[in-house]
Amino acid sequence: PDVLSNSADMIVCPLALHYIEDLGFIFEEIHRALKPGGHMVFSTHHPFADFSYSESGNYFKRELVKQEWNTVGVPVAVSFYRRSLSEITDAITSNSLVIERICEGIVSEEIKKISPEIYQRLSSKPSFLFVKCRKYPS
Repeated sequence: PDVLSNSADMIVCPLALHYIEDLGFIFEEIHRALKPGGHMVFSTHHPFADFSYSESGNYFKRELVKQEWNTVGVPVAVSFYRRSLSEITDAITSNSLVIERICEGIVSEEIKKISPEIYQRLSSKPSFLFVKCRKYPS
């Protein structure tokens, strides 16, 4: 709310949107803050990767997922929203932003040298979605 309307050339949001329930409000604020012609780039959990956590078995139903992650040696409780690709893209386009690019990530060959197992997993099952959108001049 402290960001002035039409003031941002670029908004970058790495791996945060899956923690927010109402994407419509977020993209409404993004549209307000971006200058005409401004960009937003973001990454989020890939809907394909998160679907394995679905309790309902309904891909199109938004669900709050609660897990325990142990990525730094200490277990941490984590909650995030699992949602469909349609819900993500509709939140963008219904707030007058245009999607310019969607990428599911290309795994560098360097990763294969470091960890063949991780390389195989990431190159066959996408974990993240990368999106670039733009506010076009009115």
